[in-house]
Amino acid sequence: MIEPLLQETVGSIITARIDCLIRQSPNTTSEVISEMRKDNEAVIVEDLNYYYKVKIYNEDGEEKEGFVAKKNVEIIDSTDSK
Repeated sequence: MIEPLLQETVGSIITARIDCLIRQSPNTTSEVISEMRKDNEAVIVEDLNYYYKVKIYNEDGEEKEGFVAKKNVEIIDSTDSK
């Protein structure tokens, strides 16, 4: 079951605080599928404990989904209408 508080961020836009890795699974040993450069943006697809599953576009305009550590990004636009 997904916690309700974690789902409030789904659909929000994040930006990378530093250059960081996008991984296939939410752990540090998972395959790296892309990179997210500092100040690049992505959209949160799923919110997990220490990771966000995000949708990004690589340099070729190809859409990818993967996991990024929460400590490396910050939310810049929330779809929450509080």
